[in-house]
Amino acid sequence: MNLSSFKKRDVYKIKDYIKNLICNFYIAYKIKKCVAIPRKKAYYSEYSNFAFGKISFRFFMFSLDFLVENKYVSKKTGYKAFGGNHKSKPSKYWAVEKLYLHFNNIKADDIFSVSTPPIILKDECKNPIDFK
Repeated sequence: MNLSSFKKRDVYKIKDYIKNLICNFYIAYKIKKCVAIPRKKAYYSEYSNFAFGKISFRFFMFSLDFLVENKYVSKKTGYKAFGGNHKSKPSKYWAVEKLYLHFNNIKADDIFSVSTPPIILKDECKNPIDFK
């Protein structure tokens, strides 16, 4: 699937998701962490624990897969637990050299002054993660 298969307004949404993802990868890179992103569709409903507001699962996953397929980020695939005391693990993603080389040319103020709201990552207790 490529961007030409989407409507123009959907392409803007996808670009916003890519921008938000890159902001999160920038923060993770600066603190030497990865970004855990679940691939479970229910996580992206209007009652999402991942962000404030509704996220389009289809567009968000397209944006994330775009970054992976074009080798801007790498991933370690999570797994789904079935029953018992086991917990599912979300996939982990991190910026690779092709992307993080660009991080050295920007300032934190450039990342945080974008007009679109960032994706708010939350911890297991559903509290926003503070990156300060």
